[in-house]
Amino acid sequence: FLFILALVKNRMAEYDSSVATLKQAAQMCDSSDAQLRVDIHDWLAQAYERKQDYKAAVSELDIALQKDPSHASSLITRGLVHIQL
Repeated sequence: FLFILALVKNRMAEYDSSVATLKQAAQMCDSSDAQLRVDIHDWLAQAYERKQDYKAAVSELDIALQKDPSHASSLITRGLVHIQL
């Protein structure tokens, strides 16, 4: 539930709230659900990118791509962040 709530907040441009909710979701996420963890880090990166906090976005993308090097959304977000740097 927290993950979906964070996505809604991200879409509504409530990035600080989205980040807080995603961090809470990451803490509650079952360690066996690797794909959900990748998605959470990807959405954190997207929220940070939209806040223009590129350093935090890169950090989250590094985690996501370390767990899944072919995660398409993370690769796209990484490209968007690098354009801004």
